[in-house]
Amino acid sequence: MYRKTTYAGSFYPKESDKCREAIEYCTNQAQKKDAFLSSFADKKWSAGIAPHAGWAYSGPTMACVYEALKKSEKIETFLVFGAIHVPGVKKATLWGEGKWQTPLGDIEVDNELSQELVSSAPEYIEINPDPHYHEHSIEVLLPFIKYFFPQAKIVPLMIPPCLWAVEVGRRIGKLTSSSVFALASTDLTHYGTRFGYTPAGIGEEALSWVKKVNDHSMIRLMEELREEEVIEEARKNANACGAGAVAATLAFARRKEKEKGCLLDYTTSWDIAGGYKDNFVGYCAMVF
Repeated sequence: MYRKTTYAGSFYPKESDKCREAIEYCTNQAQKKDAFLSSFADKKWSAGIAPHAGWAYSGPTMACVYEALKKSEKIETFLVFGAIHVPGVKKATLWGEGKWQTPLGDIEVDNELSQELVSSAPEYIEINPDPHYHEHSIEVLLPFIKYFFPQAKIVPLMIPPCLWAVEVGRRIGKLTSSSVFALASTDLTHYGTRFGYTPAGIGEEALSWVKKVNDHSMIRLMEELREEEVIEEARKNANACGAGAVAATLAFARRKEKEKGCLLDYTTSWDIAGGYKDNFVGYCAMVF
């Protein structure tokens, strides 16, 4: 099984040299906006949350997670819990074997761990590569993994926003070793007429509401590892497109005896693009 890149050239650069340059730029920006990251680098992190928008908007925030990880103990496998933007996905959907292409080289799927995951929760997880071909939430994170952890493998698992995502995270957390890092892929509030979501009107007041109220509510649940509440929060307030991925990751982190998340960065596409924008999206980076 070989999953070719679908969004290289749109969400992020397709050519290897330009992709590497973009990652290094994002990393430099992350270091500037989060000088405190160096104090976290020696800690042992078990899980994280990163955005999956185009790198021009979310790349520096995404890079914060890898900056926090770069001095941690060896990570052999990234368990990437993906958000779902394609129709028809009812179960947690796993790409179980083979490789995924990135501009920096292929990443091998951890076949053995994939099989263990299916065995641990067969009522929730199925091997089905088809939905992965047109889903971007996992793909856009992988070049960063290849850059920072060139020998690491991946387990790509798309998680629907269902309450049972918590149980999936718990079971996976129980069976995996400390060499496995769980990474949730999600953006936060998608606000504006394009998304059909304008409860606070349009303009700077809406931006303030998203930052201080809507995204803040979801970030607080993430920080406090309140995995049981994430799905309903996102359903009511549309403040995480990857709520299933987040819930599973929080449950995974709790199983690893983590008690609190560390928010590394928060921003919106409005802040990055500048000026008045009718539509914008929130992004955060967090580790546990």
